[in-house]
Amino acid sequence: MKTEKLFSQNMSVIISFVALTALFALYTLSRVPKENTTVDSNIAVKSNGALDDSPTDSSALRAEENALYISEQKPGDSILVSFAILKNGGYVVIHENKNEKPGTIIRSSQHLSRGEHENLIIRLTRPIKSGNSLYAMLHEDDGDGVFNPIKDAPIRSRISNEPLMMIFDVDDNANPDIPVSL
Repeated sequence: MKTEKLFSQNMSVIISFVALTALFALYTLSRVPKENTTVDSNIAVKSNGALDDSPTDSSALRAEENALYISEQKPGDSILVSFAILKNGGYVVIHENKNEKPGTIIRSSQHLSRGEHENLIIRLTRPIKSGNSLYAMLHEDDGDGVFNPIKDAPIRSRISNEPLMMIFDVDDNANPDIPVSL
């Protein structure tokens, strides 16, 4: 009697596990995109099942009250900032890349008021070359409206407490004019 009851309980567990596995598999298969369907505005599925992520536009996920995005840049004497969002106003500051960390400041934007800013152009004091990578970092304003690297501290992430920054590349084939939407 004990053996039959134990066998019955084990079979119930096995049947439940198989049923849940089958439901999960059906759910997963229903979520796989079909050929030539759009996953999002940037990625389509090719006939071989590969993703086509050739950029025609770009989307960004905003998780902070301050945010920054700069796409790859062409060589030249200016940077196109796709967008900067500042809770309290401040600056976008461009740094050299020194051993994969922000190095010397090359230039800052003019003072940016609180809110969203799109397609900002920062004129550099010297041209940037293909093959370089640079850092862009958000800095707060100390209240005087003039960038000072000593007084205007980097804005820190409320999630990681690290400075809000990103690295971007400089490339002859870059297309910095790709629209970005939040």
